[in-house]
Amino acid sequence: MLLIFLLSSSLFAKTIPEKFTPKEKLHSVVVLIYGSPACGHCQRFSSNMQKQGIPFVFYDVTRNEKYNEEMWQKIWMVKPGLTSVSFPVLDIKGRVLVSPKYEKFVKVLQKMEKRNQ
Repeated sequence: MLLIFLLSSSLFAKTIPEKFTPKEKLHSVVVLIYGSPACGHCQRFSSNMQKQGIPFVFYDVTRNEKYNEEMWQKIWMVKPGLTSVSFPVLDIKGRVLVSPKYEKFVKVLQKMEKRNQ
């Protein structure tokens, strides 16, 4: 007898906290992350941000239409006409990054923090 198990990717998805505020404030900018908890790239981003003490708010656009619409409005400001997107989409004080490499994100964050000083 052959048993077939259908496993949802959400069973294996790590939980991304809705909000992360480090105990020690190392960074002055709170990053908004738009994505899906099942997205591996989103999980790596949030995990790296937690390790580096970068505060963030995670918006699950797969479960909340308001966040999905908000994400697309921000995307269309920087990439008009785009119809599909890879996660995560980041908002760093109005600077929108669509599926960036983590290293690029860190460079942009550092520039934004220098402006705030």
